Amino acid sequence: MTRQATLLEALSPPDGQRLRAAVLTTFDLDTRYLENTVLPTILGIETVAPDGEGPQDKMASRHFLEMRSRLREANVAILADAKRYDFNSKKMFETYEMFFVRTARKFHPKLFLLAFDLDFRLIVASANLTESGFHRNLEAVWIGSTAQGDRFGRAARAAIDFIDGVRKKEWPSSRSLSGTLSELRRRAPKNMGGPDLLHSGSSKCILDQLLSHLPRGRSVEELHVVSPFFDRGDRLGPMGRFKGTKAHIYVREERLGSKPAYRLQASKAALSKLDAVFPVIDPKWIAGSGVDDEDRPRPRTLHAKLVAIRAGKRGWALLGSPNFTSPALFGRNAEAAVALAGSWREIRDLLPPASQIVDLRNITSVEPEDDESSPAWAPFLTLAEYDPLKHKLRLEFSPTRSKSGWSVEYGGRIMVSGSKGAFPRSKAVSFVIGTDPSLLLREGSNTAVFPIVVIDKELLPSIPGMEDLDYRDILGYFAHGVPNLASFMERTKRDLGGEKGLEPADAVPYMQQLSTLSRALEGIRRRLAAKLRCVSEARALFSGDLGIGRVVDGMKRDRDLDSAFRRFDLLEIAALI
Repeated sequence: MTRQATLLEALSPPDGQRLRAAVLTTFDLDTRYLENTVLPTILGIETVAPDGEGPQDKMASRHFLEMRSRLREANVAILADAKRYDFNSKKMFETYEMFFVRTARKFHPKLFLLAFDLDFRLIVASANLTESGFHRNLEAVWIGSTAQGDRFGRAARAAIDFIDGVRKKEWPSSRSLSGTLSELRRRAPKNMGGPDLLHSGSSKCILDQLLSHLPRGRSVEELHVVSPFFDRGDRLGPMGRFKGTKAHIYVREERLGSKPAYRLQASKAALSKLDAVFPVIDPKWIAGSGVDDEDRPRPRTLHAKLVAIRAGKRGWALLGSPNFTSPALFGRNAEAAVALAGSWREIRDLLPPASQIVDLRNITSVEPEDDESSPAWAPFLTLAEYDPLKHKLRLEFSPTRSKSGWSVEYGGRIMVSGSKGAFPRSKAVSFVIGTDPSLLLREGSNTAVFPIVVIDKELLPSIPGMEDLDYRDILGYFAHGVPNLASFMERTKRDLGGEKGLEPADAVPYMQQLSTLSRALEGIRRRLAAKLRCVSEARALFSGDLGIGRVVDGMKRDRDLDSAFRRFDLLEIAALI
């Protein structure tokens, strides 16, 4: 479970398996990298280079259709810090969800929970959902996978409970996120073995949770810290729990001209009070980072967060999102990390290899970044959730006061507006979603693009470019069990039409149509006989893009359909229902 792998490898689905549900949490979020690389990876389709042409530039492309189609089959939610997100960024798909945490000082966890057909994964990392986090930084990552035989049921349930606690506090009425977490909980490993997941939602702070793993009466004899950030001022708050302990604070070598340089974001006064040594991280160490193309590794920014302690021959490690700061380890931030235990030899192997030890006199002290600042303006909505069955959009507002006039717009039309003063608590409006997955918010001179969350994605409008399907195309999809409608349609036209450009209805002989119909009806029979796990599955079966209602409607509208086919179809479907 401590296998080294790139994060993209860790997110890739097993061969032949589809993603069914996922929740990814992050502090910083790069929407373009998410849609070009991360989402295609977890869906098992071709990614787009970070600096290349993305699906944003291919609105009518097969890539866009395939992404949208596969996202309809899974529940995918992204949770990010509202104070760090660029609300001028625009998502391209309405078939995955984005939620923004407002109440935590910093929403900082990096938890990736993924449920595939036969594999459940929990990934705990230090990397954000950004290109830097996945490719350019030194990061730390822990991977648990049921397909690999790992036992981590206790940690998986703790991770789901932690995220559910965030949901109850931030978006208690969200049916979409609640349903996604329920699906993850249903698919999570049932065993209760493996490591613990420590998080800020507990009654104890994360550091005390870690120290409670030590046997009674044992004290920490050795402390190892890998962290890019430390407390401001002349004291490092978490060090108060380790008085008299030898500390190892890891640094990365940089180059200033021809000379090496070693920097720490901590004051010289604070560092001088410690009984500490400073190991230099071997540049070949890449834990969870991208792989270099060159023989010599590129210089990387240290972003890994790892704390290891030794007591006798035993060791414990904390790996995940918390920096070695008071807000992270004492509970002011929302954080999460996995706690690993074993012999000290096993725990020591998790630490970066050191190429040398440098003296404090060679350390350059850098004033820690001020991350207390918050944006001057933040969007006044906390949730915009759309129910395609009822054609209703429910808006949830932040408990703030507007300093000027405000409005919520979609497609150039003002849906809700108000003047200076308190916002309404919530508002429900009649709504039908179009091709734009976001609302436009205005407050005075400020604007923001705010994503729409969708309940029952199966009932969204038809996939772009697929409106002209007749019922025989749909029956063909049923028969072949094809989830990727775009590629199947293109392949069918290519195989049957060839260079003549014939449509499938003209090229398929009568008996082959009958064979396709028979297979399709068998597919419908299996779907009707299968156990329905939720209301949305039932709705999709009858009202979705490939629902029975679409088939019957197609038969009624197709004037070229042979009357014998029509009567046979209707009788068979009626008998099945």
